[in-house]
Amino acid sequence: MKVPSELLGVRVGREGPGRTTVDPGEGRSPTVSRRLSLPEDQLLPACEAGDVGVIARVPFDEGALTGRIRPGVEFEPGDWRHDYFRDDRLTEVAARTDAIIGDLGIELAELPDLALRFAISPGAVTAAIPGMRSARHVEANVAAAEAGPLDTQTLAILRNHRWEKNFYVPETRLL
Repeated sequence: MKVPSELLGVRVGREGPGRTTVDPGEGRSPTVSRRLSLPEDQLLPACEAGDVGVIARVPFDEGALTGRIRPGVEFEPGDWRHDYFRDDRLTEVAARTDAIIGDLGIELAELPDLALRFAISPGAVTAAIPGMRSARHVEANVAAAEAGPLDTQTLAILRNHRWEKNFYVPETRLL
């Protein structure tokens, strides 16, 4: 199997919002590992056309799509989230997640299921790597995966909520 030329060398630096690595694998099927909160307009179709598997990483967007990252949440100074969700970022995340649940008419508690199902919805995605800190999280992730991809109407609504951000680089807002 050959990696399409448009995917060769695709690598956005570690600090990029969509850190992408391509591993054509010696004697293995090529894969792309991608932080996937919203499908890429060009990357996913190219992967699907080239029969390249996509591993969707961080489908909960560092916890932002769990519904638990809200104003008032505090992280210890040694916790990486203390810096990641600093300043007005908790408010930004809450406003965006509230808009999603409002547009879909769902409860905040349904957000993690929605996020994981969104990540596995593109045909090119062959695996997802969600975070989990408890047996309850594992069970919820398995249930979401078993529920399968989202319907086209829900995906169309979610496209209106595209938010490419990079909280890893100070003072960066892409959209």
